[in-house]
Amino acid sequence: PLCRGRFAAAVCRRGADFSFARLHPPAEVMMVHCAGCERPILDRFLLNVLDRAWHIKCVQCCECKCNLTEKCFSREGKLYCKNDFFR
Repeated sequence: PLCRGRFAAAVCRRGADFSFARLHPPAEVMMVHCAGCERPILDRFLLNVLDRAWHIKCVQCCECKCNLTEKCFSREGKLYCKNDFFR
């Protein structure tokens, strides 16, 4: 699915949901782990992509490792840039 737009806008198609979520103080929530690096997300904000939480820096193409800041494509739960998705 193609996801277009800024992360904060959460304007997406076919389930590629990019949105920011604000974390409550640590005592109020369970530890959230990044889908990319599997480390805890301790930032004030996390990024939701494909219904999983990510560090902003971990949202990158699984092939070329470029940062996906504007839009992304996904196949079988993996994130791709446009060039690698259509190869």
